[in-house]
Amino acid sequence: MERKGIIFILLLIVAVLTLTVAIMAGYLLVAGSAPQNGTTAMQQTEVVPDIKDLGFVPIFQDSQYFNLKIDGSGKPAVIEIKAELVYLKNAKVKDLETKITSSMGKIRELIGAYFMQMTLEDASKPETIEVAKKELTAQINDLLNSGEKVKTNIVWTINFDRWFYAV
Repeated sequence: MERKGIIFILLLIVAVLTLTVAIMAGYLLVAGSAPQNGTTAMQQTEVVPDIKDLGFVPIFQDSQYFNLKIDGSGKPAVIEIKAELVYLKNAKVKDLETKITSSMGKIRELIGAYFMQMTLEDASKPETIEVAKKELTAQINDLLNSGEKVKTNIVWTINFDRWFYAV
């Protein structure tokens, strides 16, 4: 009799532990392992170059004004920006500075087209500056890499010294 009681208690402990493990696994699958904001579970770290490895070129000498896309309110809006291009000096591109300065007109055109697609509501969001930096950096890198056999990141980022918008 005593043996049956011990076996029953051991089976009960195994059942409780199995149920606990199943609940924890279900929680991890449903809520615990979901990546936030589309990021992967393992974050990649980005290596920041030394300041001596970076070059700085103003995109506009003074502030530049762009008309923003008219939204539902129907009121025209403008954005005033002043920006500089931050590029990697050690990018493996021939005549890097010449390539950047000769492409400056097209770079300004890309930036103007970018802001003409932005609404006042978009410009007023705090995260828009970072999004604009990433998207414009990618577009400018594509432009500078056109015609190159090996594609490389030439532009590190864009610094916006001024970002004002108004109706």
